[in-house]
Amino acid sequence: MTYRYYLVRRAIYEKDPTSKLKKCRNLKDMKRLFKLPYWIMIFLVMCSLIFIALILILKLNSMLIYISYFIIIIASFVLEIPREDKIYHMEERNKEIQVKESEYEDYINDVRELLTKLGINTCDKIGKLKEECEEILNKRNSRFSNINNRIIDMLIGVPLGALIASTIYADTKTQNEGIAFILFIGSIFLIIVQISKVLQYYTDANFKDKYLLDVLNELSYYSDK
Repeated sequence: MTYRYYLVRRAIYEKDPTSKLKKCRNLKDMKRLFKLPYWIMIFLVMCSLIFIALILILKLNSMLIYISYFIIIIASFVLEIPREDKIYHMEERNKEIQVKESEYEDYINDVRELLTKLGINTCDKIGKLKEECEEILNKRNSRFSNINNRIIDMLIGVPLGALIASTIYADTKTQNEGIAFILFIGSIFLIIVQISKVLQYYTDANFKDKYLLDVLNELSYYSDK
């Protein structure tokens, strides 16, 4: 990691320009935006979830729970597949889109201004920064991928094949137990590696690298301007 990259990554993460794009709708916005069919679907989903929770809590053996699951699945399709004019009041939706576009332009301008202050003021420099960011993340992913593959090959793949062969040819129970134990150890190693991967993601501040890469990917659409 170059020192310039470190400074840029720190500045981008601390400034957090993406926060402008993460505003959530409040209840007032939703009332203004959505038509009646949307609220009917939401009401049915909420009732279904409550019904499922009651059945599970009371440990009732009721086939009606499958109707609730079916309603939730159908509602998910109904809310996603139709055109927006079936779900939204389009006049209000267009106003929302205009606000989002304005916030996005402000976001891009903030990123450009910050990068310029840090000396990243050309497309070539932005490309170099993005290249270094991708290299850091790819090295991390490649390292853990290699470890995973070795564990799977040595402690899961081979023992699993031996266990299948042992079952087919009716080998001794002791041998099967030994193979099963190796599989168990392999699974434990995989879990440890996954936990280590998550921990290192934060201890090495790779989440900042990912944040920077997302910002640069957005900026790449405007890099020719």
